[in-house]
Amino acid sequence: MCFKDAIENAKENLNIYKDSLDLILIAHVTEPRGNNNALQLNCSKTEHFTIQEFDEIYKGLVSADFFIKNIFFNELDFIKNIIFNSTEYSNIIVFNLCRNGRKMNNKTIIPAICDLLSIPFTSSSAGCCALSRNKLFYTSYLSANGIPCPISGNHADDLINCLSHDSLIICKPKDSSASQGITENNIIPFSNISQELSKDYFIQEYIDGYECEVPIFSSSGQCFAMPPVGILFNSGSNTGIVTEDDSIYNNYDFYNLSDILDINICKRIMADAEKVFNLMGLEKYGRIDFRIDKNTHRHYLMDISTTPYITKHSSFAFIVNKYGGDYSDIFRLIVNETFSREHFHKDKN
Repeated sequence: MCFKDAIENAKENLNIYKDSLDLILIAHVTEPRGNNNALQLNCSKTEHFTIQEFDEIYKGLVSADFFIKNIFFNELDFIKNIIFNSTEYSNIIVFNLCRNGRKMNNKTIIPAICDLLSIPFTSSSAGCCALSRNKLFYTSYLSANGIPCPISGNHADDLINCLSHDSLIICKPKDSSASQGITENNIIPFSNISQELSKDYFIQEYIDGYECEVPIFSSSGQCFAMPPVGILFNSGSNTGIVTEDDSIYNNYDFYNLSDILDINICKRIMADAEKVFNLMGLEKYGRIDFRIDKNTHRHYLMDISTTPYITKHSSFAFIVNKYGGDYSDIFRLIVNETFSREHFHKDKN
């Protein structure tokens, strides 16, 4: 499956069925409708959409000819609506961009409630979302299945026999995403780490080099990776890290990784991204992030995103545009795969 074939397939399917399905859109938005939303609970500031970003997503869905029946800015309002209006959800797809939940359960609330009520939704299952947030689990599991990962652990003692004292490590807040709590100060020599610090941070060998994101779509149950998208950092360099402030203010840009690295390296990264997607049981779409050592050009898995950003400032929008697609094609692919999976299960029953 390739991008162009998947788009044609999606357009053909949706042209038949789009008039018989509606969408519910759920997203955390900074001050939606001009009001601070207390029901956004513990969702981090880095994971709120701005009004402009939300408008981009809304218009992307409308441009793909979808009808948005209702919009919710938090999970609780959505759940209340289901309880009192359950009959209205018979031909609904929930386009879920919410990220609430504590620790590993972040991003799992909507998938769990939709699974319970047999309502189709646009992300992976609650279990996959949870496991994809547990850095120790997926680095251990994927390393055992041939995916290159940095040396990692929940405590300094886990790495004492694996890293030299002068090795650089990066300390990442446990159970976080979207670069939360990350600054340049999180990169330190291994010898500087304390037991107190290691209680709160996931410790990982720092890979000095390039960073890339690999957007992945699923079509007819088969995933396909888009070419790796390199991160151009705020300093103007293509080496470094995305800090929390960079993430909040979009202080980074994108480029084709193949512009600076051999195409065969990029193909190996794409193949491993697809392997990760399948091993983790992800569905519909996702994003797999890698670091590439600037000297050896070896790549290492860094992060798995089950609800990646699909605003106009995203690796998805960048690479779809590079391959002749329209921004609205992102939404066509996601909704079509969600709809197709639901009909496949109904047909089997």
